[in-house]
Amino acid sequence: MINQKPLTYTKTTTMSSGKETPRQKMIGMMYLVLTALLALNVSKEILQGFVMVDESIGKSKVILDENNSRVQKAFEDYVNDGNFEAKPYLLKSIETQKSIRIVDAYIDSMKVMITRKTEGLPKKDTSQLRFMEKFDDFDTPTYLLIGSDETRPIDTKYSAKDLRLQLTTLHTDLLGLIDNMQKDPKTKLDAESIATLKQKLGTIKPTDRNIIKEGVKLNWELENFYHMPMAAVITNLDKIQADMKNLESEFLHTFAGASSKFVFKIDKLHADVVAPSAYVLAGQPFKANIVLGASSTQLTPERMEVLVGAVYDPVTNKLINKGDAITIKDGMGNYEAMTSSTGQKELKGVIKYKNPRGVDEYYPFDYSYMVAPPFSAVAADNMNIFYAGIENPITATCAGFSPSDLKITVSGCGRNSANFCWKIYHQS
Repeated sequence: MINQKPLTYTKTTTMSSGKETPRQKMIGMMYLVLTALLALNVSKEILQGFVMVDESIGKSKVILDENNSRVQKAFEDYVNDGNFEAKPYLLKSIETQKSIRIVDAYIDSMKVMITRKTEGLPKKDTSQLRFMEKFDDFDTPTYLLIGSDETRPIDTKYSAKDLRLQLTTLHTDLLGLIDNMQKDPKTKLDAESIATLKQKLGTIKPTDRNIIKEGVKLNWELENFYHMPMAAVITNLDKIQADMKNLESEFLHTFAGASSKFVFKIDKLHADVVAPSAYVLAGQPFKANIVLGASSTQLTPERMEVLVGAVYDPVTNKLINKGDAITIKDGMGNYEAMTSSTGQKELKGVIKYKNPRGVDEYYPFDYSYMVAPPFSAVAADNMNIFYAGIENPITATCAGFSPSDLKITVSGCGRNSANFCWKIYHQS
C-alpha cells in the first residue's frame, strides 16, 4: 500500500504583488482552463445558424443543377438541328462539366466520411445536417481534415490538404482548356469571355490569406477547417460545391453563347440569274440558272473584301497577289470597268472573308464575258425602193445601245419629196 501524506492547509495572506502558494497557482490555472472551455462551448442554438445557411446553399445547388441541365439540353438540341459549327463548343462544355463533377463527387464522399465518423454511425445522410446530433463537434472534423498537429497537416485522402490539391488541379486544367481553345479557330473565344471565365475560375482556387491568429499563420486549410464545428465544416464544403456549380454554369452559358455568336446570319435574299454567257447570237438558245441568292449586311468592308485580280494559293492558304479591292454594299461587291478592246474577257479574283473568330477565309471566283465592237445597220423592211404616198418602213439597228438612247433622223425625205417615207422604225 502506498502511504499518502495527509494534506495540510496553511493559511496565508497574500497581496497582488506577493508570492502565490502552489495551491493558488493551481486554482488560477484551472480558472484559465475553465474560461477557455467556456469560450469554446458554443451553444447548439448558435450553430443552428450554420444549419440554415447550409440548407440555403443546398437549395441553390439544386436550382443551379436544374438550370445547367436545361441549358445543356438546349445546347445539344441546337447542334442536332443542324448547327454543326456549334459542336466543338458543345464538346468543350461536356469536357468542362466532367472535370467539375469529378471534384464535386469527391467532396460528396468527403462529407459522407466526416459525418459518419463524427456521428459514429456506419451510414449517414449528409443532406440532413439539421438532424445530426454532433454537429457541434470541434475535435473529430479537425482530426480528420487537419490531424493532431496543425503545424503539420495530414496529407491523406479526404484531408483538407488533399482537397486543396483537387481544387488547384481543377483550376489548372480548366485554365489550360481555355488557352487551348484559342489555338483552334473552331473553338476560339472573344477577349471579354476569356476574362470573365478566368475571373470566375478564381472563386474555386484555394488561396492563402496568411492571417495570423494567436501567433499562428493560417493557410487555406487551417482557415477553413481547423477547430471548426462539424456544422461549419459541412457548410464550407457545400459552399465550395456551390461555387463549382456557378463555375459550370458560367462555362456552359459562355460556350453556348459563343457557338451562336459565330454563326453567320443571313438577312438579305435576292434573285440572281447566272448565265454562261451574256452574248447570244440570233437563232441560238439562251441558257441561265435562276437562283435565290443570300447575303448579309454584316459583311461590311472590314469583314469582307472583293479583290479583283487576286490570286489564292490553297496550299499555303495565302494570297499570292492581293489584287484591287472594289466597293462593298449590302454584302456584295459592285464591279464596274470600261472596255477598250473586243473579244472574250476574264474576270478573276478572290473574296477575302474574316469570320467572326477573326480568321481569314478565301473564296476564288472566275467569270468570262464577251466584248463586241459597236455597229449599226439601216434597211428597208419591204423593198429597196421608196414609193410616194405610201408607208415605207425602215429598221435601224445599233448593237450595244438601248433603244431609248437612240435618236434616228432622216434627211431629204418630206411630203413633197418623190422618195417620201411615212414612218421610220428603229431597234437595238
